[in-house]
Amino acid sequence: MAEERKSSTSRSRGASTRKTTTRSNASGKASAKKKTTAASKSKSSAAKATAAAKSTAKGAAAKTAKASSKSATAKSTAAKRSTTTKKAETAKAESKTAAKAAKKAASAKKPAAKAASAKTSAGAGKKAAATKKAAPAKKAAAKSSATTKRTAAKAPTAAKATSTRKRSTARASASGRASSSAKSATSTKATAAKAAAGEAPTAAAERAATPAAATGRGPARPAPSARRFSDVDALGQDKRRQVVGRSYGPSLAKQVTLYGAFLAVLAALVIGGKLLADELDAPPAEYPDRAVWQGNSIEPAPIDFPRNGDR
Repeated sequence: MAEERKSSTSRSRGASTRKTTTRSNASGKASAKKKTTAASKSKSSAAKATAAAKSTAKGAAAKTAKASSKSATAKSTAAKRSTTTKKAETAKAESKTAAKAAKKAASAKKPAAKAASAKTSAGAGKKAAATKKAAPAKKAAAKSSATTKRTAAKAPTAAKATSTRKRSTARASASGRASSSAKSATSTKATAAKAAAGEAPTAAAERAATPAAATGRGPARPAPSARRFSDVDALGQDKRRQVVGRSYGPSLAKQVTLYGAFLAVLAALVIGGKLLADELDAPPAEYPDRAVWQGNSIEPAPIDFPRNGDR
């Protein structure tokens, strides 16, 4: 019994020692884990701090680079503006000098240009006068040629219009006769067929069978299909004739001659009146010697003035 108790106690003691060892091992592992996690956290915080320091340093460097680039661009723009202003000033000075030189050259060329323009104007005046003189003759010739062409064109068109009118009337009469004969034939055939069948002919059939001369209505009108439009208008002229323009007012030559004659008469009246007035208002060539006392008994007054005495 004592041995069994000893063995049980030893077993219990071994189990307790095992438990304590496992517990101590577990606590050691937990403390080691805590230490490792703390070390990793400290490392990560240190890495973050270094990264933040690096980023701030980079931002400061970028800011300084931007500021330096801005200052460089400002300097370059200022230099460009100064160069452009200088160029503009030089260009203005050059343009002023060129304008002055051009003015001088133009002033020097003015007499020659005036002489050339006078020559050209004189030549143009001569040409215009020649064309004005030749214009009435040209217009008269053109008018005569136009009238001859119109008369030549009207003669065949009139003959053609009469021939086409005769043709159209002949065709209309022939078509009317043919249609009336065809209608009468058909009506007679119908009445004959009805008589053969033993039916009494109707009033319409009898009216159609009778010729147009018996009814007193004249020749029957042709069918619409047999109608043909006329090629002649209401005046008896061909519808497809060549239209020639006509002038119903006075021509330009007549107007020019009328106005020219009026101006010539007016100028003659003005000039003749002026000459006549000058001739009538002219003083006499010689004045006769006449005085108040000639031809009567009136004595002339003294020449000297008695109040002032003799002189």
